[in-house]
Amino acid sequence: MQAKDIMQRKVISVEADMSVRDAAKLFLEKKISGAPVLDHGELVGMVSQTDLVRRNSRAPETSSQQQQQQTDDDKSSRPAFYSHDLPDFHHVIDVMTPSVIASEETTPVRDLARLMLKKNIHRIIITRAGKLAGIVTTTDFMKIIAQARPPKKPASRRAHRTPSRP
Repeated sequence: MQAKDIMQRKVISVEADMSVRDAAKLFLEKKISGAPVLDHGELVGMVSQTDLVRRNSRAPETSSQQQQQQTDDDKSSRPAFYSHDLPDFHHVIDVMTPSVIASEETTPVRDLARLMLKKNIHRIIITRAGKLAGIVTTTDFMKIIAQARPPKKPASRRAHRTPSRP
């Protein structure tokens, strides 16, 4: 089985100049956790929910002096980030991962799984002649596992003896 056999061909992508807020809305609407980032049709990176949250959690907490005065004990009980702290001017290109892990559509599925485990990633871009052709995600592997048929039990090897006649 190869990447082309399990990849999703209709890839939801985002533009590099899309706002982080709009990307988050798109992820929620389409029920996806990440997407390739294109800049004028060229693949320039990947962005995931983790990238969006990581960026937002680094936002300075300037929304109130009360937040800055909280003790360390109180900090553990507050949310990791506040949506109103996320400026509208942040774009996907500001938070994306610029390195793209991609494989050709003829790559064996087993190699894709190994790569995803080794790199600790949840999606791999699939290319055809260097161009975006699809995407394989951990969800695609979950579908394979869920649809797998259990192995057949081997037939009994016990020889049936016919009674011998004297």
